Amino acid sequence: MKKNFLKPFALICLSLVIMTIVVANVVLERPSPPREPNVNYITATSCEISYKAPLNDGGSPILAYIIECQYKNSPGWIQKGVSKELKYTVINMKENSTTRFRIKAINRVGESDPVETGIIEFKY
Repeated sequence: MKKNFLKPFALICLSLVIMTIVVANVVLERPSPPREPNVNYITATSCEISYKAPLNDGGSPILAYIIECQYKNSPGWIQKGVSKELKYTVINMKENSTTRFRIKAINRVGESDPVETGIIEFKY
């Protein structure tokens, strides 16, 4: 009777081990950068930025996109917003300024490398 009990028990244990190995073998990583950023509808203090989703989400859904700007002759980047969409309207830019933007994708593992726009001028 003990032999009959051990066979199904051994098969169940083996199945659990195999499933654990298969599930544990899924690798999550940071997403690749968003693609093809475009800046549209530029006014004296605002613009709309659009971009395409990353080619690789890193095995985890994209949660949001971070939009940052860097003014000409400024060393740092300033966060202008976070979006769950593939576009974002940036407001409160400095009039008569020159800047560029960068966009990063975020999943539960972390942030992608950024993709940058060209130089944008906000003129009155």
